[in-house]
Amino acid sequence: MAYQTLHECLKKISIISSPFIPFYSEKLFCDLNEFSNNKSESVHISNYPSSEEKLISHSIERKMLYAQKISSLVHSIEQLRKLFYLKLM
Repeated sequence: MAYQTLHECLKKISIISSPFIPFYSEKLFCDLNEFSNNKSESVHISNYPSSEEKLISHSIERKMLYAQKISSLVHSIEQLRKLFYLKLM
């Protein structure tokens, strides 16, 4: 089951990343097709994956938004501290 999950994740990643890294995603997709029964020609003519609304956890999304805001604020404070420290020297 672990190999099947990894295979499915890598296949979706290759499809999602194909507009940005076309050659690598094509290579990954073709290599994955060697181990599956699905013999699609190219990653660029594959259907783009769609999301399943029932699998989305809104509480986790809200918590991640808080984590992103906190890390962004900490990064801003660190940048200001470095700038202020350089001005003192």
